[in-house]
Amino acid sequence: MLEPPGALPAVARRLDAHPDLWDSEARVHLTAVVLTDDDLAVLHARHGREPGSLRAALLEGTAERGGLPEGLAGAVLVGTLAGVGPAWPHLLPSGTVLATVGPAEAHPCWLADVSAWDGGTRVVPCRGHAVLAAASQIVALRDAGDVAALAELARSAGVAGLVADVTHPGDRVAVIGATTVVGALASVASLDCGAGLVGGLVTSLQEARLARSLGVAEPVIADVGEPADAAEALAGAIGGPADVVVVGVDDPAAITVATLLAGDGTVLLAHGRRHAEHAARTAAALGTSPIIRADRPAVRDAGAELLTMLEDRPGLAELVRWRVGTGPAPAATRPEDG
Repeated sequence: MLEPPGALPAVARRLDAHPDLWDSEARVHLTAVVLTDDDLAVLHARHGREPGSLRAALLEGTAERGGLPEGLAGAVLVGTLAGVGPAWPHLLPSGTVLATVGPAEAHPCWLADVSAWDGGTRVVPCRGHAVLAAASQIVALRDAGDVAALAELARSAGVAGLVADVTHPGDRVAVIGATTVVGALASVASLDCGAGLVGGLVTSLQEARLARSLGVAEPVIADVGEPADAAEALAGAIGGPADVVVVGVDDPAAITVATLLAGDGTVLLAHGRRHAEHAARTAAALGTSPIIRADRPAVRDAGAELLTMLEDRPGLAELVRWRVGTGPAPAATRPEDG
């Protein structure tokens, strides 16, 4: 941290991106910065759409701040582990592919080259480095083949651990948006925890088949825009109020559906603080008392749990590539049931 002293890294004016490391730090050779659509819109609003201007603005902004320019809250840094201090907490070999979890603006970095970026796509190929603190959350990946898919997994990497914290054997779990990346990871994680029944809200027959292939026993096709009808249909499918409700869709209407499904003591995993407040107001109006959680899920063991899930269920990786637009729709078939 350089300026101002004591500020949180994500909001600091300047970070120290010098490649020399303290004992508890690691240096990553950057190969890509992966933006969200919102991040790209921020850059276009500030600097226009001319590729050369955008490349120059990103290089200059990063050099001036010692990190990505403020406002790119959804960006993910992807690269390979190049060096570690003796107190770096992760036992990972040099060359391991890493993706950052959480605000990329908080990580000191320097970009030397973004000349391959066209200014209009979310994946920014680059050369440079980042410095990660001991407390930095990361996902260690097998390879960097599909960078956009890897970044999306990094953004959702803590979901499985959060679901595991609140799901017990025999629980009825409802997932709003069961074939989104978050919803699919939550569905699989709840099954791994011994959930008795997992029901999922989906929008099409294709998604219903895909949800079944992931183990969702009761996919329900409904529109969150009709919250009462959607909640009634999903409650009927799982046999009553859920023990755990996971919202995998960034939509206030989905929060309304989730709250209608939640009884007293139901754990409702919301999509951020704003949605948690909406859920609390809705629950108060309904006279119910769910346990609402909107905390940022922590990533454990550099995402080892996530990698195990992907290896055990190849369809998950297909789903992620489909959702980020780098792969075709998965073969949405039912599990073998004779």
